Amino acid sequence: MTAVLHSKYHLRISRDAVRHILRQMDPAGVVGRTHHRLARRTYWSKGPNHCWHVGGYDKLRQYGFPISG
Repeated sequence: MTAVLHSKYHLRISRDAVRHILRQMDPAGVVGRTHHRLARRTYWSKGPNHCWHVGGYDKLRQYGFPISG
C-alpha cells in the first residue's frame, strides 16, 4: 500500500501509519485478511536424517516432465 501511495499520489507514508489508518477505516477487512495468513506446520522427527522432504518443480508436469531433486 505504501508503494501505491507513493507511485500514484507521490506520498511517503510509513507502513505503521498505513496499518493504523486501515485498522481505523476498515476494521472488518483487516480482521478478514488476518485469517488468511499462512499457517506454518511443525515437523517432528526422530533425529537428523530420519525424514527428508523433497520439493518438486511442477511447472513442466503438464507436459509429462515431472522433476524432483
